[in-house]
Amino acid sequence: MERDKFPINQIEEITPIKLSDTQFVYDIWLFELHNNKYVLKGIYRDGILSKLISIGFFKRVRENGSYFFIKEIANIITQVEPFKIKDDAFRYVQEIAFDINFEYNRQDVTVKKEKLRETFLRQSHLIFNSNYLEHLPTHSKRILRDNKANSYIPFLNTILQVTKTGITLISYFELKDTCIWENHIIKSDFILNNNFETCHFNIFLKNVTNHDPERYKSIISTIGYLLHNYQSPKNAQAVISYDETITDFENPQGGTGKGLFVQGLKQIRNVVTIDGKKMNLDDRFRWQDIDDQTQIMVIDDPKPSLDFSSFHSCLTTGWSIEKKNQPQFSIKPEDSPKMLISTNSIVKGEGSTNKRRQHIIEFSNYYQKFIINGLEEPIIQEHGCLFFDKEDWLEEEWNMFYNLMISGLTLYFQIGLHSYELKNVDQNKLIQSTNNDFNEWSTNQNFELNNQYLTTELYNDFQSTYYGDNKEFQQRKFTNWLKKYALSKNWKLTIKRSNGNSIFIFNSL
Repeated sequence: MERDKFPINQIEEITPIKLSDTQFVYDIWLFELHNNKYVLKGIYRDGILSKLISIGFFKRVRENGSYFFIKEIANIITQVEPFKIKDDAFRYVQEIAFDINFEYNRQDVTVKKEKLRETFLRQSHLIFNSNYLEHLPTHSKRILRDNKANSYIPFLNTILQVTKTGITLISYFELKDTCIWENHIIKSDFILNNNFETCHFNIFLKNVTNHDPERYKSIISTIGYLLHNYQSPKNAQAVISYDETITDFENPQGGTGKGLFVQGLKQIRNVVTIDGKKMNLDDRFRWQDIDDQTQIMVIDDPKPSLDFSSFHSCLTTGWSIEKKNQPQFSIKPEDSPKMLISTNSIVKGEGSTNKRRQHIIEFSNYYQKFIINGLEEPIIQEHGCLFFDKEDWLEEEWNMFYNLMISGLTLYFQIGLHSYELKNVDQNKLIQSTNNDFNEWSTNQNFELNNQYLTTELYNDFQSTYYGDNKEFQQRKFTNWLKKYALSKNWKLTIKRSNGNSIFIFNSL
């Protein structure tokens, strides 16, 4: 008998259980004496509870006292809603193939199978709700989780334990009293193979990093960081992926492969993607798609007004999650999902704290150059296949991909997040916080450190060159843009007066 199904009661012999002189129980049904005849009264609640426990339903309690329901089969757990528990119970009732017919207390008792189903449907709403299901026992088995030095990737045939020294294969029989989330298991077998150089995703990663060894090392270590389902509050960083190409708010580019990068992560980990355009940080339900099983949280194409400082608390103290019509709960910092922000615009936020919490990777325009009218499919054109497609990718390609991604974990454990000299982030930030004209003008000035420049003279030069007689562009705005230019060069701007003139100087930070 499979543990994930109710026993088929028309095959198994069932013994009635006396409750009182007027009541008895048969399987999940309560009978009562009425006019000297035993009749079906309804569902026996303790019987239903025992059945649910026998097939693996439990409640799982969080540290703050909130809870959710799970089903466990052989150390594999799945979060379930009350309606799913009711569905399993009703399936048992539906599978009753014959009328109930037995003897109790020297009296024949018969109930048609249609009557059983009708009784269940009429009373199930009283049973399959959170208040009743709270009586399910608490599930307290340890859930397999990554820690500081180990990462676990479950496949159908094995569990990978990844460390800085390599990969160890663990059998599911070795779990003992440890369980795994069902949706964390990759639905493929794994075969160890270090020869993944020619796999399509590896070629993709080299293309989007311009075949630069330092950038390639950075993106591989970034994959490892994101796949490592452990968050250090002291060193927690959000990964931010930008387009390398110089762009502005008015002409967003995209098409560089940032989305395909996220799709690659989704093949390995449980990823929740939030539409950045619709995200409202004042909405208390803004994180409602995140749950205890989320391993990576992606904010896709956020609004240009997004301020990175809004995420400091999530990175350092964990997540506070509120879902509609459900109790609020928290996710501890070390159990928190990794954060990836994928955007065409530079995320707002200056200062050392913001920089320390960001790890940036840039995507070159390698695939973007194929796009002319917007109907092209650069990946198919370049690789001759759809990525992550069950028909286009054969087993060997999938296995090379898995080994490549796992190599990122090993590299991350060995060297941490590898950084490189960013190409255009600072210039993109300047353009998007000023405009293309100012970027062009400031580049042509060839400003040098510690030199003195007359503010009004340069303001007049910029204003007359790009705005002509239009006096709407004020000197105050020009000075503010000079400050932004200084930040883009990692300089500071000093302004002073000399002989009645405003003078500015660029100094090192």
